[in-house]
Amino acid sequence: MRTTERTVVYGLLFLALALGVGAWVDRGPGGAALAVGGASPARAEPAPAKVATCDVYKAMQKLFESDRYAPARQAEHDKAEAELKPQADELQTMRNQLVNADPKDEKAQVAAREFQTKSQAFRKRESELERAYQVFMGKQFVECYELGRASAGTIAQKEGYTHVVACRGRLETIVAEDPGTLMEQFLGRPVLSFPGDQDITDKVLADLKLSIGEVEKKTGEGEKKPEGK
Repeated sequence: MRTTERTVVYGLLFLALALGVGAWVDRGPGGAALAVGGASPARAEPAPAKVATCDVYKAMQKLFESDRYAPARQAEHDKAEAELKPQADELQTMRNQLVNADPKDEKAQVAAREFQTKSQAFRKRESELERAYQVFMGKQFVECYELGRASAGTIAQKEGYTHVVACRGRLETIVAEDPGTLMEQFLGRPVLSFPGDQDITDKVLADLKLSIGEVEKKTGEGEKKPEGK
């Protein structure tokens, strides 16, 4: 190989190596960008947060009280009542008979013991059915909450919100009750101040096909609730 050819080949090889090392330095061995010559790596600015508020508790309560859930709850209640009624009627009849019975009469004493046994069984079954009803209502509440939460997420995504804070509406007044209930009301209002146009509660209620209260319709979110209303 002539001297000129060797010079050209070696020059190209050196250039290729230089470019390769430069790329490795720029990206780093793991592909991450590294600083060269002390310069700070360029970082993409995070998207600005856009926060909305939503009274998901109101949506949950309205769903719970709506025709979508109330009939099933009433049916569950009626089923329990139907099961307990014959026993309750029997106990009432036995109670009426014992009122006029002679306490010293042997038959009355046997009837009293039978009444006590049946009363205990009735109270036990009544407690079981009450517990089952509470569990049934709890499941409905959870389902209503999840529907409200999903609706808020869908609307937030459509309108470009990055975060949605569950918060009671500004028109919802705190009722002075026992300390435990008051604490629940305080915790339901984690946001102390927010623009009315960033509240999506009405949109969630509309999405769930739930009515908006008369106060919200007349007063409007962001306006002060009239005194005494």
